[in-house]
Amino acid sequence: MKGIDPFFSVIIPVYNSSKYLNKCINSILCQKYQDYEVIFVDDGSTDDSVSIISKQIQGHANFKLIEQKNQGVSSARNNGLKNSTGSYVMFMDSDDYWTDDVMNRLNKILSSHENVDILLFNYFEDISNIKKDHYISARFLEKRLPKNLAIESILSNKGYLGYCWNKVFKRSCILDNKFDENITYLEDMLFNISCILNADEIMSIDDHLYAYRWRSNSVVNTFEPAHMTFFDSLDKIDSLVPTEFHDAITIKKKSACIEFASKFIFKDKKKYNFFKNKFNQEKEIDQLNQFGLLKTGIITLSLGNISFTISVIAFKLIQIIKKIIRL
Repeated sequence: MKGIDPFFSVIIPVYNSSKYLNKCINSILCQKYQDYEVIFVDDGSTDDSVSIISKQIQGHANFKLIEQKNQGVSSARNNGLKNSTGSYVMFMDSDDYWTDDVMNRLNKILSSHENVDILLFNYFEDISNIKKDHYISARFLEKRLPKNLAIESILSNKGYLGYCWNKVFKRSCILDNKFDENITYLEDMLFNISCILNADEIMSIDDHLYAYRWRSNSVVNTFEPAHMTFFDSLDKIDSLVPTEFHDAITIKKKSACIEFASKFIFKDKKKYNFFKNKFNQEKEIDQLNQFGLLKTGIITLSLGNISFTISVIAFKLIQIIKKIIRL
């Protein structure tokens, strides 16, 4: 460590990640850059996560382990923020990993651009050890990214999305922002938007520095009743951003209705009808090409303007085909 406070604080919430933790931790330990601290916050794991972390971080004074009762990922991240001291804050998920020399690359950029409050960087998906780079539209790649484009890049599928792990936040930019502990799905997007609105200067790069491990049973790829807070998060974001983004948020709500309904179309008529009604309550939007949607989104939303059921079946078929391709 080069001083009293480290340059980077890396916050990693952990819950039952024993299968993936060694690769996650090793990807940090192999970094050449050393002016950082890592704070693991175990959120009441019932597997071997705590023992794996404890063993791996022995002899590394800049690694900390905090244990708490199970309160959710937002609580764990907030606990990490409270106990962090770095000039810049980064996040990581415990089942993911970094590429080589991430910190050196980010440090060089931030040290030569001291006014940058938020640095956005790219990532790739690890799908059963097959690497798939995420595509960022050229319109979001700027040394000085205007605030409206930064917000759009969070909402667009061709942007940096709502994840918090592919961004670096200057501590002064976070201020009193915390993860909303009442939101259990899309809590990171709400946090990102709040920080962007506090930021004076935002920078973006196209370097693929983070490996997001795609898992079919991960929180973001399954449905639980708590995921209904997805809509609460979007409502809060809608109240924060300029009116020019309201249609983009409506698109996200309608897309979520299709995806969630696909879990219940042949299993639970009541839940299916709930999402169908919610979809129909939102206004119809025709010019879908302007919202940075992927082809699946354009197809299903276009079909939804004709028939919600057809759009849900189409979405389900597309997901089945994608799953077969991954095998």
